[in-house]
Amino acid sequence: PDYIYHPYPTYKKLDQIKNDSRVGIIGTGLTGIDMMRYLVRKRTGVQIHFFSDRGAFSSVRGVEPQLQLQYLTREHLEKERLNSSGFVSLSKMIDWFRLECQEHGVDLDKLLTTYPEGTKEELEMQLEDPGDLEKLQSIIHAMDFDLPEYWLALNEADKTRYVHEYRSLFERFRSPMPRETVTELLELSASGEVRTHQEIKAINGAQPGFYVSLENGKDVAVDYIINATGQNKRVEVSYLNSPLLNNLLNKRILQPEVSGGIQVIWPTSEAVSQRYGILSNLRVHGQLITGIQYGNNTVGLIQKHAYKVVDEMRKQ
Repeated sequence: PDYIYHPYPTYKKLDQIKNDSRVGIIGTGLTGIDMMRYLVRKRTGVQIHFFSDRGAFSSVRGVEPQLQLQYLTREHLEKERLNSSGFVSLSKMIDWFRLECQEHGVDLDKLLTTYPEGTKEELEMQLEDPGDLEKLQSIIHAMDFDLPEYWLALNEADKTRYVHEYRSLFERFRSPMPRETVTELLELSASGEVRTHQEIKAINGAQPGFYVSLENGKDVAVDYIINATGQNKRVEVSYLNSPLLNNLLNKRILQPEVSGGIQVIWPTSEAVSQRYGILSNLRVHGQLITGIQYGNNTVGLIQKHAYKVVDEMRKQ
């Protein structure tokens, strides 16, 4: 009960956390920040410890200018796929991204040099002078609805390369925090109410609570641990799943996708079954198709696609 695997809805899942507790949050993304903001408002005397591989946070959300993409367009992508046996190399996509930045006056190399790690010091700099950051975020967000198309245009080797070399960087700029949230994080960190740790070595039960061992040899004691890294994207039969999902997997009505989630036909979201082939009367959405619909970690993207699929089914 002291380990909270899935923290939503917060008013139910975090209800057990008592005042004056030490709370460890695994992950420094938007979910982790959401947990921090909830706890400091609903509990008194709570000390929060963020744990992650690098101790990196996302960026500060700026006032994004409206712009028209010139290179990172669906038309450009589809044309290249037709000329390249259905695939587009990651290197080609990176070239397009750089050209798009140049088109809109974004000095990408300077941004990457100025904000390489996602540290709190970098957040302070972004609050003071965002520079080209707002235009970079605008370029990335203009791609949002086409991200699954770019993902599916990569071959498996390029998908692996993207995940290892570029995903964390891309998502850091794609998922920014509001200015007031960053200000709150920095103030809580300065007061000692929030502490950030990197390079986790192990998490051990302490009865009660936990000890989080770090690579620097230190142990951090906490009373609760919240998983803010998201649910496991690898889909398999597990006690953490709903009985319905386990049943569908166990009977091979659904089958896992290599990149996470389960296999569906895109963009119709029809489930692909090992036993029955394409199931036109079973459509799957949200995190369960994260390995196909890249970037579907926002309600808006999921809603828009679900509406489109339901409307198409209604017309059939």
